[in-house]
Amino acid sequence: MKSRKLLSLTILPLMLLWFVTLQEKGKPEKNKGKQDKKTENKYDRDKEQDKREKGKSGDKYDKDSYKGKEKDYKNKNDRYKGKEFDLDKRWDDRKWNDDRFNGRMIKLKDKKKKNWVNERIYLGVNWFNEDDVYKSKKPKNNKKVNICHKPDGSNYPTSITVSENALKAHLNHGDSQGNCNDFDRSIYTKNYWDARNGYYNQYYQTTETLSFGEQLLVNAIDVLTNRRSQLNATRTTLTPVQVQKREVVLIDLQNNVYDLQNSLDNGNQRVSSINFIF
Repeated sequence: MKSRKLLSLTILPLMLLWFVTLQEKGKPEKNKGKQDKKTENKYDRDKEQDKREKGKSGDKYDKDSYKGKEKDYKNKNDRYKGKEFDLDKRWDDRKWNDDRFNGRMIKLKDKKKKNWVNERIYLGVNWFNEDDVYKSKKPKNNKKVNICHKPDGSNYPTSITVSENALKAHLNHGDSQGNCNDFDRSIYTKNYWDARNGYYNQYYQTTETLSFGEQLLVNAIDVLTNRRSQLNATRTTLTPVQVQKREVVLIDLQNNVYDLQNSLDNGNQRVSSINFIF
């Protein structure tokens, strides 16, 4: 609908321009052939008037000049579109708008994830079975295994329990499967070592949840993209009521995907800011 309005706004001035130009061509030029030789002043006035009229006509109906004005109009219209809605705000009115949906999809797909745990810790880990990726509500084969984790910059490893799905990623970081060999703990109390183990266990359980959520987000964006394509393909075969219902479903799904992405952003910011000091 908006594209039709924009098209009509663009074509209408061109039609008016063409009509007015024809009228101008049909009119006899004023003062043409009139050269009053009685006084030089009258001739100069007529000549000057012709120049002014010609200049006004040229400024108003010059094709190249109009193209520039048309471009300015389009730019202003684009700026107005951007002010109609905030892409980061939740889409609560649920009124369909192609530009809004497309803009939000671009933001979802172009989101930078350099601080996300799948990039930092779980590169190459897959939490889903390929045959039921869109039905999964929890990680596949989420059996727990014990590993000996070796924190960076520490001579004291810690025993933690992680998902079997994440085992390979930990081994790639230099950890080993099984409990840590005993070492001299006399420098700190037993409570200290217990608290330390609990701290690392909690940290990696949180990062596993974030990693699962990050992959769930990628799949959700794919589902959203596919459903939008399906709606576009069947729109002409549906009734207005059916179209509206499907549009509302897409809006709600997109809101949920936005909520998931925002939650993952917040979680990753907190996790990445943790400073291990022991």
